[in-house]
Amino acid sequence: MAHVQRAARLRNLRSGQLKILGQISLSHLCHIKGCRHDTSHSEAQNSRQSPDAEQVRSYLPIDNMSGHQRKWRFKMNRRKTLLSSSTLLTIVVAANVSCSVNGMMPNRENFGTAWQTVSCKTFDVPNSIAAPGCVLLRGLGVPGSCVPCPSRVSGPFGGGGAACAARPLRPRTTRFFGRVFLPHQSDCGYVTVPEQHEQADGRTIQLAVVRVRSTGNMPAPDPLFVEQGGPGDTTIGVFVNAAIPGKSPGLITILKSRDLIFVEERGTRYSKPFLSCPEINAYKIAVAKGEKEATDPGWIKACNDRFKSQGIDTSAFNTRENATDIYFVAKTLGYRQFNFYGGSYGTLLGEYVIAQTDKHQAKLRSAILDGVMRPDIDFNLASSHTISYALRTVFHDCAQDQRCSHTYPNLEQKFLTVVDQLNQNPIPITLTVPSSKDTIATKLDGTTLIDGILPSLYGTTDANDVPRLVHAASQGDFRWIEKPLSNALVTGNAREMYHTVLCARTKSLGVSPSQVLPVPYPQVLPLGKREADSVRRACEVINVELKPPFIYENRETPILVLNGAYDPVTPQPYGQAVASNFKTAHVFTFPSVGHISLILKPGLPAAACSAQIAAAFLNNPIQPPDSSCLSLIKPAFVYE
Repeated sequence: MAHVQRAARLRNLRSGQLKILGQISLSHLCHIKGCRHDTSHSEAQNSRQSPDAEQVRSYLPIDNMSGHQRKWRFKMNRRKTLLSSSTLLTIVVAANVSCSVNGMMPNRENFGTAWQTVSCKTFDVPNSIAAPGCVLLRGLGVPGSCVPCPSRVSGPFGGGGAACAARPLRPRTTRFFGRVFLPHQSDCGYVTVPEQHEQADGRTIQLAVVRVRSTGNMPAPDPLFVEQGGPGDTTIGVFVNAAIPGKSPGLITILKSRDLIFVEERGTRYSKPFLSCPEINAYKIAVAKGEKEATDPGWIKACNDRFKSQGIDTSAFNTRENATDIYFVAKTLGYRQFNFYGGSYGTLLGEYVIAQTDKHQAKLRSAILDGVMRPDIDFNLASSHTISYALRTVFHDCAQDQRCSHTYPNLEQKFLTVVDQLNQNPIPITLTVPSSKDTIATKLDGTTLIDGILPSLYGTTDANDVPRLVHAASQGDFRWIEKPLSNALVTGNAREMYHTVLCARTKSLGVSPSQVLPVPYPQVLPLGKREADSVRRACEVINVELKPPFIYENRETPILVLNGAYDPVTPQPYGQAVASNFKTAHVFTFPSVGHISLILKPGLPAAACSAQIAAAFLNNPIQPPDSSCLSLIKPAFVYE
């Protein structure tokens, strides 16, 4: 073998060194590390050589020689030693120790036949997430720039994944000699699944899937599946294309210890089919103009008829099938065990995933539920209660804060008074359609005022804006409300999927919100009725198959429950109620946080704290995580 012949030339090396060099060459190192060594500098010097772009070479050129004359030369001068025995031993040990662990990680080349690789651009994944990276490798005597990795990596450890390649070796020598190019950080593709899992030979659909590989030294073999809410929102769009590039501490921290798997739920943006209803945008604009009644279901029927004409069984788009999809993808990617994270509706999906874990080959290790939906409550009907619960928490925190209470006194009373005044005498405002920039003259009443405040409850920023907005409204200043109401005129989510998921669960909704939450503000009651009536009309139109009531199963699964104190849709009592159904449940509420506690922007105390708690839980789901960081999170408010 070539590397043995090269080793034989090293007559001045000790026998121990000969043995090591006879077993490893640079190409083997690249095989072990899952990367490709760069020789572009030598190719530039020797234009006659045109090696196969997929070939992994292992020579160390030092002169401008033809291919048959190229020699491997090592100088044994101590100052210029390129591969000392200690350096090489370090490389061998580092490669073997880390890659032997990561050899357990599924390689894309070994994914099941249901997997179809596509360019990550198909899902609009940013280059910073999809593309490989270049690192300097010490101790290897080859300068030069990086070149792409081969699509298939073989060798002693069979292509152990990018997590293995993501770590430059650190041998003792301090001299840089070359670079290696890491494999792609993400794997993107479609997984073909049955439209109805009980009909394995029937129609199929495609789920968009992105695996972002761990950046850690020795990632755990069980990844974290991450799922978004809605229902109908895009998982890949929210997490892969926004949260990770935005360096959200929660995902970035977890990525250090394990792979992240993002499954675009059936019916949502990047999966096929995408159950979007563009008809809703024209409907919303017409309602704002006063041209249609808010109760008009025409757009729902038009959208549903369009999908039925394509032969799509809309009854197949429900939470039971969604949960089975997760296990199907885990099996296709070759994972024997995995963890689950769900936010908002993703928590309800997580509850179904937990209930199914004893029915599949791949097993669920643990689950993180963030912004928890109760499976037995209609969250739309309950929105009057949950919004009131969140507003009361904000008003209480402001009253307890010296500056806030001084700047915005009597906040609760001001809010209720303004809502009553607007319901009695709506005022004219002008909205702007985001897509066309057309302006719309409409009316602002008390319920619409609450709609405009909701985004400040949902989101979490450096300081909460609700007291300032309520105070401004009490002073007759409503300029701030035009932006959030304008943004609400256009939606790009899977509205048909939203309806099919909710309607299929009608039999599970056996608990009234008044049984578990305080009495809502009377002024907020119309909002809950409006939302519940809207879904009821949609269910009458689309007429999907109703699924049996949800039942908790596999209660021994460890769960972590995260609540936001200002969450206007999934309040703390929901999380506590769900947690009570499991033997091991860790429940934490984050002060001054809205809907979703783990996916926050960098710099927020709550962001670092939730990331720390989630990482500790995944490391040991049975052990209660250290939550002392919660004491550092204090309510903060926006001032003029």
